[in-house]
Amino acid sequence: PLPTTLREGRRPTPANLISRWAMRILLSACLNSGRCPNAVAVSRGVLKAWVSGGVGGAEKGTLAVMVSGPRETFDEARAIFNSWGATCFYLGDAEQARLMKLVINLMIMLTSGMLAEALTLGRKGGLDWNDMWQVISASAVASPIVKAKAAMLGRRDFSPTFTVQQMRKDVGLILDAGAGLNVPLGLTATAAQWLASAAAQGGAEDDYAYVIKVVEQAAAM
Repeated sequence: PLPTTLREGRRPTPANLISRWAMRILLSACLNSGRCPNAVAVSRGVLKAWVSGGVGGAEKGTLAVMVSGPRETFDEARAIFNSWGATCFYLGDAEQARLMKLVINLMIMLTSGMLAEALTLGRKGGLDWNDMWQVISASAVASPIVKAKAAMLGRRDFSPTFTVQQMRKDVGLILDAGAGLNVPLGLTATAAQWLASAAAQGGAEDDYAYVIKVVEQAAAM
């Protein structure tokens, strides 16, 4: 049965949810599937859930949750996913949630690539680094991911929120998906090369925004 807090419509804390129920069903799913850590098993099937929003979103309970699998199972388990974040999307009965997560990560990676080229152009042309960040953060391109990066990168702090090595893995999965679907992903392929250069320069465990330094080095800065 569902935990009391979910049956009564109350929002459990993430820690309580994980310790009291979710980890048990996640473990069950892993044992049953043998390979899928993102699967949630309930009485009538297995769901695959992916999230977007990072550590901050997890701590605040504002993750965007993407789920695929049997619809009946999703309806049964929806209270769980609603407790994880502000929005929950059912995307289909197969691997749609996984593909959607790759779509989002593609856009996140290419945002850093866009910043790398734009900031290097501006900096080499004489614009002040902090001035650029102030203008960018107030402009039409100030998306949530750009704003999330602004505070740290404004200080040229490349402490990892998601490492170069982790992003290399995801970009590899994205390129594999593109190849399987015959979708040309030229920008993503370029990003993969920047990430490889970042790792070669010693930045494998730094934030994936290290690609800024890669482009700067290519521009002899």
